Amino acid sequence: MPKNIQDLVRLLTLYLVVTLLLLLSLSPSAHGNSGNAEVSRTRNLQAFEMTPQPPHPPGDVNVSRLRNLQVFEMTPQEPHPPGDANVTRLRNLQVFEMAYQIHEIITNITYLATTDQNGNRTANFVKEDIVQINFTIRNTGVPFGDALISTAILGPLNEIAFFSYTWEDFSIGTQETFVVGYRIPQDALIGAYTAKVMVFTDWPSEGGIGLDVKIAAFAVS
Repeated sequence: MPKNIQDLVRLLTLYLVVTLLLLLSLSPSAHGNSGNAEVSRTRNLQAFEMTPQPPHPPGDVNVSRLRNLQVFEMTPQEPHPPGDANVTRLRNLQVFEMAYQIHEIITNITYLATTDQNGNRTANFVKEDIVQINFTIRNTGVPFGDALISTAILGPLNEIAFFSYTWEDFSIGTQETFVVGYRIPQDALIGAYTAKVMVFTDWPSEGGIGLDVKIAAFAVS
C-alpha cells in the first residue's frame, strides 16, 4: 500500500476515535444505587411537570438538591397545607403523600375537673362514690386522626388505681368533651388522689409524642 494511503487511514482512524470520545464526554449520563438518582448533567433537568394523581391536585416541585433528588420544597396547593413529602413511588415521582410536621399538630386539653355522678363539681369523695373526670380537648392545628387519649388515676402512694384510653379523630377547629367514670372501691386507700389526662400522637413505646397533659386532684375519705 502506498505510504500516502497508510497515512490517510491512520488519520481517519484517529479522527473516528477522537470523535467517539467527544460524543461520550458530551452525552448526559445518570447512575445510582439504593434507589437514588445521581445526575451528572443538569443542563436539561431544570423543568418538569408533575403528573396529577387523585386525590392530589397538580403542583410544582422546586428541587433544592439535584444529586440524589432527596431534598425538595413543596409549593403549597389547596387543599394541602405546607409539609414534607414522603415519596411512595420513586421512579417517576408522581405519587406522594403529605406528612404533617409535629409542630403543626396543636391539640390541647382546655378543661379538666372532677364531679360526682350527677355532674356537680367536687373534689371530695368517700369510698364507693363515683368520680366523674370531665375534660375537653380542642384541636386548633392540622387535622389529626387517631389521637391517643389516656386517663389515669394515681392513688396516695402514687400507684395506678385506674387507667383507660381511647382513640379520637380531630378536624381543624373542633373540640370534644369526654366523661370518664371511676367507682372508688371499698378497700381503696384514704388520702389524696390525682386524675391525669394525656394526649399522644401514638403509644410512647411506638414512637408517639405527648401533646398535652392536665391533672386534677381529689380526696377520698
